[in-house]
Amino acid sequence: MLAKVSVASKSSEDVGRFYRYAIGMQNLPNPELFHDLGVYYIDVKDYGNAERAFRDAADHPALEPLKSFFMKRVSIACELGGEIDDAIAAIREVRQLEPDDSSYALDEARIFYRARRWDDAVSVFEAIIRDFAADEEVVRDCRFSLSAVLVQKGDYDRGEQILLDILEQHPDNAQANNDLGYLWADRDKNLEQAREMVTKALAAEPDNAAYMDSMGWILYRLGEYAESVQHLEKASQQPRGDDSTIYDHLGDARAKLGQAEEATQAWQKALELEEDKPAPDPKMIEALKRKLPTEEPVPPSPQ
Repeated sequence: MLAKVSVASKSSEDVGRFYRYAIGMQNLPNPELFHDLGVYYIDVKDYGNAERAFRDAADHPALEPLKSFFMKRVSIACELGGEIDDAIAAIREVRQLEPDDSSYALDEARIFYRARRWDDAVSVFEAIIRDFAADEEVVRDCRFSLSAVLVQKGDYDRGEQILLDILEQHPDNAQANNDLGYLWADRDKNLEQAREMVTKALAAEPDNAAYMDSMGWILYRLGEYAESVQHLEKASQQPRGDDSTIYDHLGDARAKLGQAEEATQAWQKALELEEDKPAPDPKMIEALKRKLPTEEPVPPSPQ
């Protein structure tokens, strides 16, 4: 009770003290105590203490059956704290414990993806496709991710071909239609076909912020800037719309409409969101900073 009261009062020192006091009073501690303590530290962005709480649970002899559960959370805390190698080491420990569970292999690949370690991500995604070939859903998810990684690496043709192969087998797949439509918009090609594909994706998932962003970007490429802004504004207002790419596109579209102040606000928001990521994209940050107006130096006062 004291620990929970301390959580409400945001007193980290007391939270840690009372949770650990409660844990130490039991030979078989309630795993929820470790979990709640770790989650609290994540909520307040104290990722080092979050890692410690989850690792203490993973190493506790009485909680051995939950070791995989807590080591995955060690990995999450490490990644959030920017300790990518430690995050990978933790999830690989889980993979050794659970070699037949593809979800943990996907966790490893996605850590590399979010950290922008493209070659490592490609290697793991390709291994999952090979090793879990019988699981059609896992393989399809990995193919989407592999396509995205290849595009990030600049191998656009191979990334595009993976999506074309998926669409050949599943022509109505919403994600494949969206991803290929967005890729074509980004490359400024096949724009009318891209519009048709993303329209199909939105019909299947009308509240999907990523699909709205794709349509907004296609409309931008087509020069339909007012319609582009409508889609991008709507995308930014969705539960998962707090995304640097969406705001970057919104700024570009508003700039084309001569809305300089609103464009600057969108680009500034995009920059803040990107810089707040554990592994921000330096190219995107540089591009956004170039778009933002620079303040003119104040001339010196006359003597």
